[in-house]
Formats: sequence, C-alpha cells, structure tokens
Amino acid sequence: MILLALAAAVTAVPPGKGPIQTYGFPDTDSCAEWTSTRSGPGVHRQEQEGWILGFISGLNAFGPNASSIAPGTNASGLLGWVDNYCKANPLDAVTTAGFKMANELKRRARR
Repeated sequence: MILLALAAAVTAVPPGKGPIQTYGFPDTDSCAEWTSTRSGPGVHRQEQEGWILGFISGLNAFGPNASSIAPGTNASGLLGWVDNYCKANPLDAVTTAGFKMANELKRRARR
C-alpha cells in the first residue's frame, strides 16, 4: 500500500519541481550490490525484488493512465531488465534502475 502511494506521488510531481522521494529502499544499495545479492537466496534479495516490483505495480495502479506500463511482461522479465541494467551500470543506485526501467517501459508503451 505504501509503495502504491509512493508511485502516485512520483508520477504526480511535475519535472523540475524538486527531488522525488522514494521510500523503503536504501539509497546506499548500488547496482553492484543488486547483482551480487541476486546470485543467491536471502532476505535482502527478496527486499530488493519486492521494491522493484512494488514500484512498477504502484505506477500501474496510480500512473497517469492507471494501467499496465509493461503489458505482456511478467515479474521475471522486469527483474531481468534490472539485472541487465545493473550489470552494465554497477555504480548506479537500484532506485535509478527502477526509474530508468519505468521510463523505458513508458517509451515502449507509446509506440
């Protein structure tokens, strides 16, 4: 529920009006840590995956069109996108990967 509210706030903030605040995911978690954590089981892996999936779910529920920004894509596909992004950009934050993925999904949906 909190993540859904977050997504509503994220999509409601006009560009250039200030920083977007995300909740529930430490800013210190880098893509390098994502890649390392995804290679094995554990609670931190579940937290990371849950944040990404909740972030996209929130955009689906409360985004500008309130529909799927990734039609035909499942959780594995979304997590795989972040895996690829993080392997290519290990110094980025995982939250950055989430925003980049959301922007890419929105771009594809406009085609």
